[in-house]
Amino acid sequence: MIAVPAYPPPPTAPIDLTVPAANSTIVLAALSAVAVVGLGWAVLDGVRSRDVKFLAIWLGGLATSLLEPFADLLGLVWFPVNDQVHAFTMLGIPIPLFVVIGYTNLFGLMPWIMQRGMGSTRRRYWSVSAAMLLGACVFEWLLLRAGTYVYYGNQPLDVWGYPMIWMTINTGACLVAAVVVFRFPGFFTGARALAAVALVPCADGAVMLGTGWPAFAAIHSDLPPVAVHALGLVTIGLGMVLYVVGAEICCTDGRLRPGRREAPATRSVEEARV
Repeated sequence: MIAVPAYPPPPTAPIDLTVPAANSTIVLAALSAVAVVGLGWAVLDGVRSRDVKFLAIWLGGLATSLLEPFADLLGLVWFPVNDQVHAFTMLGIPIPLFVVIGYTNLFGLMPWIMQRGMGSTRRRYWSVSAAMLLGACVFEWLLLRAGTYVYYGNQPLDVWGYPMIWMTINTGACLVAAVVVFRFPGFFTGARALAAVALVPCADGAVMLGTGWPAFAAIHSDLPPVAVHALGLVTIGLGMVLYVVGAEICCTDGRLRPGRREAPATRSVEEARV
């Protein structure tokens, strides 16, 4: 089934854009292969550990794809309608199947990898975080180069067709979900681990709006490029604050880690005399 637009596109939308059929097929096949590996990894981990937490996070990534129409409206994203297999329509926006599958690759795997790497030093935490940020960029650059979708309009910090605000929005959502799972391991046990199915999309919605609103306001404005890019930097800055807080909460040398005790203050001379 081919995706057909069911809502009036904005005047600036590239409605005549098309995607090569071969590219669409390759992207769908590649993302599907990764999704199958990810699902198999989650199931195998659940069998070995008798813990469905990883599987719940993977399913949470799948559920997060339901937020894609909101991201498309706020961030001005357009999917070419030719040769794209249609998954569902929401808010009048047809969402291709590769997007749904891609969400399991990003939001289903990244939170699990992040939380597994927590509990170490801040140096290791920032190394893993840098890899995740770069990985998110490469992931979207490859999809954009294939022509499967495009960002349009008054986009901030556009690098090779990719507005860099999404680097911190998407990975920031994964980080928040990972921090919650890491800090409350006692809750996400047994049947309660399935709460992660709801946690991942909730984290994505919160981070997308909580950090992305300056950039979204700029995208839907007539501000000059300098102001648009400045507001984009504000969004990235808000996203990086999440990483800083995550480091303090989840690292062994973090100031907010569980069980950390402040060093006793030095007694005054008067107290010593007493």
